[in-house]
Amino acid sequence: MSANPAEIRAELERILASPMFCASARSVQFLRFCVEQSLCGNQDQIKETTVALQVFGRNADYNPRTDPIVRVHARRLRDKLEHYYKTDGVDSPIQITMPKGTYVPQAVRALPKSRTLSVELGVPRRHAPGTDVGFFTGADAQTVPQTHAASTKPPVRWVTGLAVALLSSALLILFFLWFKSRSIEPQGIPVAGEALPFNALPGEEQNPSWSPDGKALAFSWSARAGASPRIFIQRAGQSEPFRLTQGTRAEFRPVWSPNGREIVFLSYVSPSSYEVVRAPLNGGTERTVGVFSCPWISSDDLPALDWSPDGRSLLVAEQPSSTSPIRLILFDLSTGTRKPLTNPPAGNSGDIDGKFSPEGSEVAFRRGGLGDLYLVSTEGEANSPALKLTPDNPGVRGIAWSRDGRHILFGSMKGGLGWGIWQVNVDGSALTRVLGGSLNLSFPAVSPTGKTLAAEQQDIVTNLMEVALRKTGSSRLIAPSSRQDYSPVYSPDGRKIVFVSTRSGAIELWLANTDGTSARQLTQLNGSGFPVTPSWSPDSHSVLFAIRRNGATNVWMLDVSAGANQQLTFSQNRNINPVFGPDGKYIYFNSNDGGMPRIWRIPARGDRRAEEMLWDAPWAFQMSWTDRSLFFENSGTDLQIVQRNVMTGAQRVVFHSNNWVSAPPDLCVHKGTLYLMVSPSTSPSTRDLLAVDAASGKAQILKHFDVALPDLEFGCSVSPDGGTLLVPMVQRAQSDIYEAPLK
Repeated sequence: MSANPAEIRAELERILASPMFCASARSVQFLRFCVEQSLCGNQDQIKETTVALQVFGRNADYNPRTDPIVRVHARRLRDKLEHYYKTDGVDSPIQITMPKGTYVPQAVRALPKSRTLSVELGVPRRHAPGTDVGFFTGADAQTVPQTHAASTKPPVRWVTGLAVALLSSALLILFFLWFKSRSIEPQGIPVAGEALPFNALPGEEQNPSWSPDGKALAFSWSARAGASPRIFIQRAGQSEPFRLTQGTRAEFRPVWSPNGREIVFLSYVSPSSYEVVRAPLNGGTERTVGVFSCPWISSDDLPALDWSPDGRSLLVAEQPSSTSPIRLILFDLSTGTRKPLTNPPAGNSGDIDGKFSPEGSEVAFRRGGLGDLYLVSTEGEANSPALKLTPDNPGVRGIAWSRDGRHILFGSMKGGLGWGIWQVNVDGSALTRVLGGSLNLSFPAVSPTGKTLAAEQQDIVTNLMEVALRKTGSSRLIAPSSRQDYSPVYSPDGRKIVFVSTRSGAIELWLANTDGTSARQLTQLNGSGFPVTPSWSPDSHSVLFAIRRNGATNVWMLDVSAGANQQLTFSQNRNINPVFGPDGKYIYFNSNDGGMPRIWRIPARGDRRAEEMLWDAPWAFQMSWTDRSLFFENSGTDLQIVQRNVMTGAQRVVFHSNNWVSAPPDLCVHKGTLYLMVSPSTSPSTRDLLAVDAASGKAQILKHFDVALPDLEFGCSVSPDGGTLLVPMVQRAQSDIYEAPLK
């Protein structure tokens, strides 16, 4: 049995994290390049010249006869791999090797060497290499009986046979016990039955929160599309919930006080601020605890709010300034003091969500846009560093603790197969999926009794809508499906569209004719990562995109007709949103390799060493070939669109308004006209489609949508002739609270 891609990538990360590799950037980059190219079926790309250009930054005139750098490092890499499997990797179930005479790696499944015993019955033998995943070779370790000469002394042969049989049985028993011990996962939170709807109300139910006695659930609920959600409570035995609050603003994320007498919740104020409101359960007057500055990302990606077990403080998220990352703070309810808890690095989106441990001494929190899970003491990150619990940025939406405080649950889209509930031990071990399948679950909540798991389940369908720009109001669906389709891009020749879709189960790139016919899948990631931000080459032959995998995002190019993939960047950070420049000579993309998100570029052909342009810009910029410019949204309270000329670097503000707030990716450009999907400041759950003249800055509303797009689903594109606009549109948006029994 050959190794599969997920196992191979897991082994690769273990190798690169070992002491002998983490101190050698060259070896890390070399091995990662070779493994990733092999996994994508690009063995023909793993040649000495290609490695020299892509890994070691040699120029296009590189001559392997006079420069042996690749061969020298390959020898060192082989030595390190051999040493690794004799020391740190001695028990690895998979071994990655690089045979002499080639740079194409092999993955071999074998019994750990420290447990392999050489006995007279047989010696290990490897199968001929297999190719079950189509791009990596592997083999099983097997034992093959050896033939021995017959003895002329039957009693000795009989005794020897008996001894061998007994030894074989003993070894089999020892191996079974060893294998069983290796297979046992640390005890987590076992689900005892199927997840079922809590009450199946119409509209959107979000953010379930258990009362301290476990007899009631609080949640936010909007009964119809576009309506502002309110805080409701439903007690055990009741058929319907009752509304707790009396406000007029959108309300989210209810949290019970430890004594069960009050609830705090988030109240939307503006795109950059919110209030924390305290509501008593006895019908008393609501009180504002405080106003906090923080970008209101979306209704399914909310700022943190939790109540400490001792009842003295709240955990909230705030952004100290428009240019700094979001951080978590402890808000003292008696004094109003705000104590910073976390200290996210510059260039990071920040720390957006968090949850106190049951005893209140630690906080599990999410760091980053998609998000990794971290753990920090309530003494603060200034006193002791936070512990990273997830290794590969799987995404975090909602956090909960087990009753005993040994496990943390969170919503995750690890691998790109949809949101599900995952759990991890507090030391970062035993990351496993608890609930998922096709339910699309997030925001878990464990009952105080430890017997029930509640979670938010989303049923969302987004299709591509073609909007006629010359006939106001005319629109139709393109290549509709029962899943999520988004990030559409017209090809420059006007014949094709490329888009991202979950219609095959995993997040993949798809291609269709502009009328929606002949839709076919382009990528075959199958959950081993997911593609984002596609764009076309000027000749319409290739598609640029980024793949998010194992905590890193890198730029790829796909030849549409040949189906060949090529990885262009090899970063451990975020390289995203690749686009060809106006002259086709360079590929521009956003990267935080230098610490801050900036525009970088690489030559479209030949030497592909990345060059930092020293232009600060968000990741979701748009390239206009005719304007020879990048367009992007400036960070800040108001909506501000900036144009930067890629030839001169000069920039100017082309649109400024405080009436709308934009999701940065929902911007496209065509011959001096900007098209934006924006939310009115007074109604963040809806969207307006704006057309903005870049020269005059005048805006016109083309269409209104009652439902905003979900987080991570976005994009728009204008046809080459300027006649139509493609945007994702929500066809169905329903969210329910589901419950699953726990053992």
